Amino acid sequence: MAVGLGRRARSIEEFGINMGALAQIEPEHFRPLDAEPGDVFITCWAKSGTTMMQQMFH
Repeated sequence: MAVGLGRRARSIEEFGINMGALAQIEPEHFRPLDAEPGDVFITCWAKSGTTMMQQMFH
C-alpha cells in the first residue's frame, strides 16, 4: 500500500507530504503496555552504558 507519494522524498516538501500521509493512518495491532508485578525497567541516558547496565542486572 503506497502512502503519500509512494516513494522516497526528494525534497523537504515531499517529506512533509509523506509524513502527513503517515500521520493519517491508524496503527494496527497496537495495545498499551500492561506491566506485570515484578517487571523491571532499566533506564539510563543514551550512550551511558545501557548494555553494561542490562548485563549487570542480568
